[in-house]
This record gives sequence, C-alpha cells and structure tokens, in this order.
Amino acid sequence: MIVRPDPVRGAYYKYVEDIEMNFKPQKLDVFVRRGLIFQAALVLSLLWASVGLAVTKDQAIQIANKEVHKLDKMGYVFKKWVITFDNRNIEWEKVRSFRKASPMPEARQYYEKQEAKLRGKAFIAIRYRYTPNPGIEVKDGVAWVFIEKETAKVLLVIEPG
Repeated sequence: MIVRPDPVRGAYYKYVEDIEMNFKPQKLDVFVRRGLIFQAALVLSLLWASVGLAVTKDQAIQIANKEVHKLDKMGYVFKKWVITFDNRNIEWEKVRSFRKASPMPEARQYYEKQEAKLRGKAFIAIRYRYTPNPGIEVKDGVAWVFIEKETAKVLLVIEPG
C-alpha cells in the first residue's frame, strides 16, 4: 500500500494494487487522518506545556535566597554574599570532580550523599560566595543551592564550612 497526495483530487489516497498491477485510488478514512492530527497536536501541546514549566533565573534566585537567609543564624550577613547563577552547572562540575577525586573517605562519603540527591535530575546550581569586606574572601565561605529546573523544588543546600 502506498499513501501519497493526489493533486487532482486534493486529498490523500492510498493506492492498492489489484491483480492486474493497476493502481486504484481509495480515499483514506477521515477518522484516520483526524486521529493522526489529534495525536500530533497532543504531542506538541505536551511539549509546549513542559517548556513553560521550567524555572526562570529570577525565580531560581528568589528560591535560593530564601534558603541562604537561613544561614544568617550562623553569623553570615545576607548582603555580603556574591551570587553566581550556574545554569549549565559549569562551576559545580569543577567542584564535583575535585570532591570525587578526594583521597579522604569522609569527603567521598559526603560527596556520595550529595550526588544521591542530584542524580538523574536536571537542576540549576546557584553558588554563594561570602565576602565580608570588598576584595576579601572567607576560606570555606561558599554555599550552594540546587534547584530542580522543572518543579522549582530545592534539591540540596550545601552550607559553607
């Protein structure tokens, strides 16, 4: 069976070979065509809806800021954090490779716990670097907040220190 448009009739026809090898056009069932159109529209609408669910940069930073405000109890002042929005997780990949290669078993165990929370999820990593005075950075003064891209859920918070 061959399906192709027929320019004369202006519709799709299936051509069925008969015993004499002559092609006889038969009009395709309307329900089949409508069903294919409906399926295509459904797939496109689902794809469009999933695109709309992604969290924006501003939303992600607002969510992460709420988590970092909790660190004020530890003596950090929120205004002194420098924020790095890492949508493609480039900075986090550097830290991840460093932690993964650590010779200390405690560090590797800590790394595995973090990775278990992030594994298999698309996320945004937001890094906060603490600078109490301009130009001065605090050793181990880095916090990370990981937000799932589609649901805007906080997956993991790594506190400084």
